[in-house]
Amino acid sequence: ENFMEGGGSSGKPYTSNFPTRKVKRDSMGSRHPCHPHLVAKLPGATPSNKSRGLKGWFVVEVCDPIRVNEGLTSHMAYKIKTEHKNKKSEVLRRYREFLWLKTVLVEKYPGYLVPALPEKGMIRKFGGGYVHQRMRGLQKFLDRIVNHAVFSADPAVTMFLHSQKLEEEKAKNEDKEETTALGMLSGFGAALITPFVPRSLGEETKSDQACNEIVEYALKLHKILSELHLRSEGLMRKGKDSSKAWKDLGKLFLNLSRFHQVQKTTKETIPGTPLRTPLRTPTHHRRSSSGHGGEPEETKLANGLMVVSKCCDRMSLTTDESTDKAILNLVEPLKEYALLVDGVAKMMNNRKKAKEAYYNAQIAFKRKRETIEKKNGSQQNPYNIKRVEREALAEVESRKKELDAMTHSVFAEIIRFRSGMYQDFKILLKTFIKMKVDQSKRNLEVWSEALREVKSL
Repeated sequence: ENFMEGGGSSGKPYTSNFPTRKVKRDSMGSRHPCHPHLVAKLPGATPSNKSRGLKGWFVVEVCDPIRVNEGLTSHMAYKIKTEHKNKKSEVLRRYREFLWLKTVLVEKYPGYLVPALPEKGMIRKFGGGYVHQRMRGLQKFLDRIVNHAVFSADPAVTMFLHSQKLEEEKAKNEDKEETTALGMLSGFGAALITPFVPRSLGEETKSDQACNEIVEYALKLHKILSELHLRSEGLMRKGKDSSKAWKDLGKLFLNLSRFHQVQKTTKETIPGTPLRTPLRTPTHHRRSSSGHGGEPEETKLANGLMVVSKCCDRMSLTTDESTDKAILNLVEPLKEYALLVDGVAKMMNNRKKAKEAYYNAQIAFKRKRETIEKKNGSQQNPYNIKRVEREALAEVESRKKELDAMTHSVFAEIIRFRSGMYQDFKILLKTFIKMKVDQSKRNLEVWSEALREVKSL
């Protein structure tokens, strides 16, 4: 955490190359640099599936998934309802159009952390659970877009949310569109294994050191989140299996209960079989032998088995509900943040490319200067020589400005990312713990009630 606390990899304080700006907090307590394009004026995504945007009242809702066409051309489309400055609009968007928007933002803003999309699946694409899980992921994607000062003001976002002729507008950028979102996690870390800024790119600045620490932080965080997501997803699969096992167990107890009911009836109808024991039993044994209220043992046992069968059914239901809630409040957020960290890696790689471009511009300028010095006594036009030198210097200054701007935005986005992650994970932990406590209480209530009923038999 040194890069956030003002310390380098050696623990010594450092200062960045770009001007330090004061930091203020929004109404959610998040820290944002005081920059007109970076300060969030409203809180982040609300717990519901509607979002308040940055510029006035801005509501975006993803809802009503519908299946379009049949056969190989079939796909799911989602209705997007938008309300902004008392203007309402409704459009239908499919997954690849969300992907187009993400691609546009990634290419246009290399120094910003573009939100993650749910991964594209090739199977169960029309299943109810899968469709609604994807819809929640798309909602979260738009929540983060409209709550980002830079992204929410982009014309592509406006077009995506309002235009009824998006396909015509997209045709201009089809050659740039990504064709798949598969394997978004598989390639993570490939650019992070080596040091962020090689020694061949010149002297390492304090900003480069901070970026190295960000890369190391992202790599470690991604490893932990991926493992946590994998384990929690496996636990949820076991939860679904457990729910089915409880249901099957309930059916078996029910069958056993009915079996004893049949045995009771059969016993009563066998010729010569006494309904009651002819011998007089001791007083303290009469109740247990004849049953409560004169009920035979088979009836008591059948009733007890029926109680357990109902408890198993209730356990199946509560386990299934608890698993669904855990998927919503634990598994999906973990997956989203693993994908977001993948975005952090890509953003840092873009900054690395900007550093390389600046270094290459410096090398080119140096070589041109050396060439000019060698040709000082030649017959070449001095004006042309100066023009070449000015162009090379202008390229260096341009690359330097681009690098500084990207470094600034990268640091701001990392602060924003960490602040949002802390807030989201605090909610996640509270929700998950409360959910497990409620589940335990419901399970205790089920079996306590069963115990009272069995004791009364």
